[in-house]
Amino acid sequence: PSVGVGHRVNHPPRGAPPTVLSWPSRVRDPDLLTRLPNEYVDAAAVGACLPLLALADVATGDEFFMDYRYELGLDDAERAGLPDWYVSVSSGAPRSEEFSERTA
Repeated sequence: PSVGVGHRVNHPPRGAPPTVLSWPSRVRDPDLLTRLPNEYVDAAAVGACLPLLALADVATGDEFFMDYRYELGLDDAERAGLPDWYVSVSSGAPRSEEFSERTA
């Protein structure tokens, strides 16, 4: 069975906080590698994955929200072209790189 669920994670709607963040990783366990949904990527990328880290306890039926961060590196004109459903998440929301700095 595959362990991929990234296609089920949405950007939070207005007023909802992110509930997960991605954690860039490389898997080296041969058994787990066979279950990663990486069959269509370049061979050099096999083992690379983005596990999701829950920011709080997860209950049955909870929806996963992750900040897509579309606005990073865009100027004002480019930001105006973002989809209507996209809202910028508060600058106080956790980021994976900030979490790794706090736990290193």
